[in-house]
Amino acid sequence: MTEDQAWAQVMSVAKQYNLITSAYGGVAVLCHPDVQREQGIRLKTLHANGMTYAEAEKYEATLGGTTREGEV
Repeated sequence: MTEDQAWAQVMSVAKQYNLITSAYGGVAVLCHPDVQREQGIRLKTLHANGMTYAEAEKYEATLGGTTREGEV
C-alpha cells in the first residue's frame, strides 16, 4: 500500500464514522464522537459529513450517544 492509498483509506473510514471535524489542504482533524459531544460540536460534525441537522438530531437520539448498529 502506498502512502496515498493509506491516506485515502484513513479518510474514508474517518468520514464513514463521522470523525472528521475539519479538513483543508491535506490536513484533517479527527475527533472521537464522545469528545465531539463534550465540546458541543457533534451535530455540526454530522451535518458536515452529509446529514441534515434534523437527521443528525434523530441519529443521536436514536443511538443514545453510542455508535451505529454494527459498529465497534
